[in-house]
Amino acid sequence: MPDEQTRETLLGAELNGAGGVAKTDGVAKTDDVAKTDDVAKTDDVVKTDDVAKADEGDKAKEDDKAKEDEAIVYEFKAPEGMDLDEAMLGKLRETCTKLKVPKDDAQSLLDLGVELVRKN
Repeated sequence: MPDEQTRETLLGAELNGAGGVAKTDGVAKTDDVAKTDDVAKTDDVVKTDDVAKADEGDKAKEDDKAKEDEAIVYEFKAPEGMDLDEAMLGKLRETCTKLKVPKDDAQSLLDLGVELVRKN
């Protein structure tokens, strides 16, 4: 049996509406104690390493996007003894830019075109 002071404290808590603690002989029931399911689990919490990695990934994507957006300046070399039409080179540059063709591959395309013209 609880001593007189404990009884007065519990009685005062009941009279003052102290927050829903159920009592059995002056002891709180375990059902009224916070359960671990109600507490945030560590899997639900964003970890600072994950945030840092996400930031690094975003920065890398931005860098890649900036590189893609940089205009490639295509400079073509004419085969020996052949003059190239500037209007056609302009069209080739536009097409290579639109298709984002790497510089080396653009020259290969020109070389292939020249070979086709020579054979015909």
